[in-house]
Amino acid sequence: MTVTLVEGFDHISTIQQKNWLHSFGGMGDDYSAPATGRHGGQSWNMTGQSGGIIGAMTIGSYFTKMWPATTTEAILGVAIYRIAGFGPGGNQAMSLSLVNAAGTAVASLKWDTLQRPFIYSPGFATSSPPANFIHQDGTWNYYEIRIKINGASGECELRMNGASVADIPTTAMNFGTAALGGIQFYVGASNGAPVGFYADDIYCVDCTTGSAPTNTFLGDSRVDTIYPTGAGASTEWDNNGGSNWDRVDDTVPDGDTTIVATNVAGEVDLYECSDVTIGSGDVWAVQTNFYAKKQDAGSREIAAVIRQGGANYVGSAKALSLGSYVQYSQLWLLDPLGAAWSVTKVNTDQFGIKLVT
Repeated sequence: MTVTLVEGFDHISTIQQKNWLHSFGGMGDDYSAPATGRHGGQSWNMTGQSGGIIGAMTIGSYFTKMWPATTTEAILGVAIYRIAGFGPGGNQAMSLSLVNAAGTAVASLKWDTLQRPFIYSPGFATSSPPANFIHQDGTWNYYEIRIKINGASGECELRMNGASVADIPTTAMNFGTAALGGIQFYVGASNGAPVGFYADDIYCVDCTTGSAPTNTFLGDSRVDTIYPTGAGASTEWDNNGGSNWDRVDDTVPDGDTTIVATNVAGEVDLYECSDVTIGSGDVWAVQTNFYAKKQDAGSREIAAVIRQGGANYVGSAKALSLGSYVQYSQLWLLDPLGAAWSVTKVNTDQFGIKLVT
């Protein structure tokens, strides 16, 4: 696998719906919630406020997302909008980290007192910041961080805002020997004021597998979310009022209010979807997402379906849980025929679901 994660924080009301882990500790308030995205849609507001006694009450807010497998070299790309100035520690601090399989930070992007980014290896070393860049609060900036794990011969590199030349060039740094297993965002404060940032348009790449261009820097990227807008070639599931497609076009999940359902194995529901909002450009991956649950004991599996060129292609079967809705996702690095994705393919394909068992 090359692209291991894409995240735009759309179609959710809580970050846990996308299988992020969120922990908040200390004396204060957690304002974690959706916010306006970089290109419309949503971003995620990673903001907290410590207690009112300055210097006496602190908060720490962590947001963690694990990958399906570990790797020794990876890139994190993320758009960041900071709402307040941060330093490397003290009263206000934030970091973007790559973590090991235990969720412990291995390498972190931080900002110094001049608001210049640098890469930090806990217990080992710190890179030099770029001399000609200062992060201005209230603006979106796109960061791409590459980390290679190889003991004392490890490497780091930072690119910003789609630059083809590194702002922090390849630098030898010791990040230890523990493989990378995911990403983590952190906000800490102890000054009694709200502090935090918005994150959007995230991608992660495993540099040790696949081939260029999808196992290296992808540049300033965006995650577009498209929703059903009409019936597709197959309408076999039952709905609870209206048309099938408008039962599943929610920008935020609404539980049992609007649904489609079936108990007949093999039935497929397909939907025409909105177009992506860019007219051209590279499409590095497509991720299908659906919320589902089973209503009784016994095995039930469903899968995403992509219809391309008049044929249906079924994704990996997902075993459903009983009770609450759960989001199930699948990354399609190539189209169903094994070719690179394009804007035209995404806009003309149909997407849907199949009850497998």
